[in-house]
Amino acid sequence: MFVSHHTLKMSYYYIEGNIGSGKTQLLNELKKRFAKKVDIYLESLEKWQNYKNKYNLLQLMYSCPEKYAVQFQIVAQLTQLEREHVALRSIKPFIFFERSLNTQILFIESLYTDLKISELDFFILRDLYLNTSNTISDFKVIYLQSDPKICLEIIKKRNRVEEKNVSLTYLERLHA
Repeated sequence: MFVSHHTLKMSYYYIEGNIGSGKTQLLNELKKRFAKKVDIYLESLEKWQNYKNKYNLLQLMYSCPEKYAVQFQIVAQLTQLEREHVALRSIKPFIFFERSLNTQILFIESLYTDLKISELDFFILRDLYLNTSNTISDFKVIYLQSDPKICLEIIKKRNRVEEKNVSLTYLERLHA
C-alpha cells in the first residue's frame, strides 16, 4: 500500500532552553535511540562559525555585540527558516528542532536591554522577527528548565572559544 507523504501525520517539537541547558545533548540522544523515527535539526552552529567560509559570526557577536549582533541575529533567523524548510520534506513521524524562531525575541530584547544594540537596530530586528513566522504552525515546545549556574558550568566545560565571555548575569537574564 502506498502512503502519500502528505497523508502522514508529522509531529514537530522545538527544544528550548538557556545556553548550556542540554538541548543538543538531548537531541543527539533522541537521534541515537530513535534514528528510524526522528529527524533532528540542530542550531546552525557550523554555519555561524564559518559563514560564507570566511566569518565566525558567533565569535564576532560575542566579542563585539555592538558591531555584530544585528548581523548575527539576522543570520540566526534565516538559518532557522532554512532548517524548517528542509524539515518539511522529512518522511519521519517525529521532527525535533533545537530552538525556534520564537527564541529570537529573547536574544533581541536582551541585547537591547544590555545596550548592545541601538533602539533602531532593536526595532529592525523586532520587525524582522514579527514578520517572520515559523514555517511550521502545528508544533509543541519542550522547555529544558536549567539553573543558570549549571548552564555556565556546562558552557565552561564544553569550552567553545566563542562562549568564553558568557556571563552568569547574561544567563540569568535569559533564564528570567
